[in-house]
Amino acid sequence: MIEAILGIDVSKKDLSVSLFSKETFKSRKISNDFDGFKELTNLLKKQDLTHVMTYLEATGKYGEGISN
Repeated sequence: MIEAILGIDVSKKDLSVSLFSKETFKSRKISNDFDGFKELTNLLKKQDLTHVMTYLEATGKYGEGISN
């Protein structure tokens, strides 16, 4: 069962993230670094989701941090 879909578009400095959950849509730009990864983790925790399908559009090596 998929409760939400998370799309991440990667660039050198930023991650553009979009979360589709139930009948809501949230989008924001976060930094492509450890602080941004923590921000995304906190955002997802607040949604109280159990299953998230994630799609990553990586640009070269810039997606390595978020994919690990």
